[in-house]
Amino acid sequence: MELASDEVCRVLHDRIDEEFVRAASLDALTGLPNRSAFDAAFTNTLAFAKRHEFWAGLILLDIDFFKTINDDYGHLAGDAVLINLAEVLLDTLRLEDHVYRWGGEEFAILALDKTSDGIENLAQRICTRVAEHAFKLRGAPLIKLTVSCGAVSFACEQTLTPSERLNLVDVQLYQAKANGRNQVCYQRV
Repeated sequence: MELASDEVCRVLHDRIDEEFVRAASLDALTGLPNRSAFDAAFTNTLAFAKRHEFWAGLILLDIDFFKTINDDYGHLAGDAVLINLAEVLLDTLRLEDHVYRWGGEEFAILALDKTSDGIENLAQRICTRVAEHAFKLRGAPLIKLTVSCGAVSFACEQTLTPSERLNLVDVQLYQAKANGRNQVCYQRV
């Protein structure tokens, strides 16, 4: 009986540990991996790209005028948009691409490609898919929205730190917003 009790305790302990890890690495609203999960994956993606001579891509996207959605329809509607956008992103990405909830109305995508153009093409495809999608809000009309994307392709031999890489992508995102939104600004490094 004591052995069975010890086994039950071990199984419960393992399950609790799994739940803590899951809760710490997933965004509660969208179910996507969160920024903490991104940090670990980013390092792994860069190492994989270097080892296999791929281009590593990072895309940051931000919902254009998201505050207006919250102001006009309420925060529950804003939450519905974030959940639905996560679904659109997952449907648009390739198997080797991974999307993360970056924070607020921002999402990050890690991608690998044999050519640098593949990362830019992916970002363009995301912008187009989001702009074409009708977002359904509870108790409100269907709405259209757009996103701005900053995208950078990193050559496998690149030696920038993760922080320097994030800064380059952030600059591209702000450029897309400054240029009028609903677009991709892209850089190859």
